[in-house]
Amino acid sequence: MELEREATLVNEDVEAQPLLPKKPVTPLPKFQLAIVLFARLAEPIAYTQIFPYINAMVEELHIAPPKQVGFYSGLIDSLFALTQLCTIVHWGSLSDRIGRRPVILIGMSGVSVATLFFGLSNTLWQLLLSRALIGALCGNVAVIQSVVSDITDETNQNKGVPKSKAGELSPLTPIALAFALPALVWYMGAIIGPLIGGLLSHPAEKYPNVFGGIPLLKERPFFLPCFVSVLITITAMLVTVLFLEE
Repeated sequence: MELEREATLVNEDVEAQPLLPKKPVTPLPKFQLAIVLFARLAEPIAYTQIFPYINAMVEELHIAPPKQVGFYSGLIDSLFALTQLCTIVHWGSLSDRIGRRPVILIGMSGVSVATLFFGLSNTLWQLLLSRALIGALCGNVAVIQSVVSDITDETNQNKGVPKSKAGELSPLTPIALAFALPALVWYMGAIIGPLIGGLLSHPAEKYPNVFGGIPLLKERPFFLPCFVSVLITITAMLVTVLFLEE
């Protein structure tokens, strides 16, 4: 009886063992992930920095009568999302062919040029064109997710996700931490962008001791927040060029 019981226990132990050995957990490439997230930060800043001043911009440029300022402001603002919606699949497909990093750099370059153009605009068609270009040239929202997928695997994609008492991944939190971070960075950019726009629009009037002697900022009172947004984007481009691995 004792021999049969021992044999039964041995058989149960053998059946409980997995058929394939468990893969070791690959360390999450935190430095590469940080670079990707910094690149992701540039887009929401460029998108949201116009929110505090777009109504004043439309009104001061005499683009529309007072009763239609809200309509034209909404039209200019919404063009970003509309054009990005039309081109985002194209950028994602292009990144599969030529690589992630070139497409990310193309997107940030387009955002930089178009944002500068927006800050220097003084007619309706210029505002519409520049805003449309910012959205159309930046499909990084899809490409960044692809990069996150490239730099992670099945062993570390769920790192940081809470587990149930049974040791299994909680069904309430199916998204891995690495994939959730780009969305978190978007909201960070959506906080920073309006702060830049609100603090730096009309700088010659708000900060005459600092910017009062610069004619450009008197003629283009909404240029400075666009310029600061571009500086952030250019910094992200340099970091991407130097450190992001393909």
